[in-house]
Amino acid sequence: MAEQKPYRRSRRRRRSSLLGRLLTFLGVVIVLFFGIAVFFQISEIRVEGETRYSSEEIQEASGVRRGDHMFSINATTIFRNIQGQLPYVEEVSVQRIFPSRLEITVRDGIPLAFIRTGQGNLLLERRCRVLEICTGPPMSGLIEIEGLDPILPREGEVIALGEAGSGKVAYLQNLFALLEEMGMLHDVETIELANANDLRLHYAGRFIVLLGQNRDLDYKLAMLLGTVERLGAYEMGVIDLAQGGPAHFRPS
Repeated sequence: MAEQKPYRRSRRRRRSSLLGRLLTFLGVVIVLFFGIAVFFQISEIRVEGETRYSSEEIQEASGVRRGDHMFSINATTIFRNIQGQLPYVEEVSVQRIFPSRLEITVRDGIPLAFIRTGQGNLLLERRCRVLEICTGPPMSGLIEIEGLDPILPREGEVIALGEAGSGKVAYLQNLFALLEEMGMLHDVETIELANANDLRLHYAGRFIVLLGQNRDLDYKLAMLLGTVERLGAYEMGVIDLAQGGPAHFRPS
């Protein structure tokens, strides 16, 4: 029995040392946790960017408040909160400036087109999201879209056309992106889209352009630019690009 006592004392010392290290570690973790919780609280919210809304409106819509913890905020949630309440906002970026400042940068969408409905004129941006439903006349310079009947349109949401019309929305989104990229938006007056396989543009005040299906649009629009450039300044008619081959011009 006497030979086992030093071994037992050694085991007790090891247990005591291990427990001490564990308690020390837990103490450090607790101190760090409470230190971070207090130190990284948001004390300033700064709003920047080009927008029609005030800083106060954007801060309120974001759902973020002074005193919230920097690590608890979610940029996607902030974006959804702001766009859900302030429909003109198109882009939102969130940046944490440690230890306690949050910067929210916003950019408004630009109305490109409108649709006449019984509720009023739906002003659309490039992704076919409704920026505003206005009862007065639409802004000058916007493209009129014909042949669409949106279902329960709401500001801040992409127009819904039902399952049968989903291809039309995708077509418009693709077309707007390419027209903007190629600098052609200002020459488009009307888009007819009663049939997703037969889109037509009223272009430059002189042409009806047949684009057909949502296929090879970049090629078709490049062909349109080249064709208009070759035609005389006073010629009018139909430019047929529906088949995706060389343009066919029929004077009117």
